[in-house]
Amino acid sequence: MEAMSIRDAQKKDISEMAENLYETESFPQEIWGGENRQQTIKNIKKLIDTKNSRYSLEFTKVVEFKDKLAGLIIMISSNKIRYLNLKTDFKILEFNKGILNKFKFLINLVKF
Repeated sequence: MEAMSIRDAQKKDISEMAENLYETESFPQEIWGGENRQQTIKNIKKLIDTKNSRYSLEFTKVVEFKDKLAGLIIMISSNKIRYLNLKTDFKILEFNKGILNKFKFLINLVKF
């Protein structure tokens, strides 16, 4: 049986990480903005590559199995999570095009 390995995420992982995150959500456009799959994944990549984002490389480990990304572990201390959530949500708000989409995003923030 082959073992899984866990390591720090690196810039070379960003595309695969974004694809992986996209697939975990039922409504990814509502979570990360974007008008289609390609734009949403582009937004996720920006968040992963942005310091002070809850998806940032600095907080992420990748799980590998058979030399392929099999999962992500995002580890954020409790004293940082509120600040990072706020910074990330404002960044996602920027990704949303038009007033209606921005309003829907804000409503979803309040609901969930």
